[in-house]
Amino acid sequence: MLCMNDIFYFIGDPGSLFTVLALTSSELGEAISQAHVSTISIWIYLNDVC
Repeated sequence: MLCMNDIFYFIGDPGSLFTVLALTSSELGEAISQAHVSTISIWIYLNDVC
């Protein structure tokens, strides 16, 4: 109970927070890149079919 006055008790370790944010942003960037490539591939395929 004595540690509850410490601000890091509620926030957590800043290093862990920055690591999670870095990994999340890289995964988001990868997802956007994959969506872009898939959209372009489907668009090219549909243009060739019609």
